[in-house]
Amino acid sequence: MATHSAGPAVAARKLARERMAAAQKELRQRQASDTEDLAAFFTFGAALEAAAVKREDALAAAESAFVDAQARIRAGQGQTLGRMRERGSSVEELAALTGLDVREVRALLKPRVTAAPPTEPAAAAPAAVSPPADGRDQPAG
Repeated sequence: MATHSAGPAVAARKLARERMAAAQKELRQRQASDTEDLAAFFTFGAALEAAAVKREDALAAAESAFVDAQARIRAGQGQTLGRMRERGSSVEELAALTGLDVREVRALLKPRVTAAPPTEPAAAAPAAVSPPADGRDQPAG
């Protein structure tokens, strides 16, 4: 009878080993698939980071271009107001005509007072701002 009782135990162990082997095979397959998906996840993450860097670079370039354009435009506004001031308009009159407050008009005029003479390149740079087509605000000289 000992051989008879050993038979079911051997069959049980064999069945257990087969099921464990199947479970381990399934686990390895799942881990391989998870590894592939995790690698894809990190690839997407790197692409997102690269896109963020590209966005920041574009924003910085746009901000720099805006600041440069703003400086040129403000210099042109200051020149036109300066010419009007030289022709006798008061700061208050310029403020009323432009819709700016007196402080803003003075701020636009201030660089003109501290600017280098027109013969130097730094003073000539704001002339790149195009005046109105009717020629009213053409730079003197």
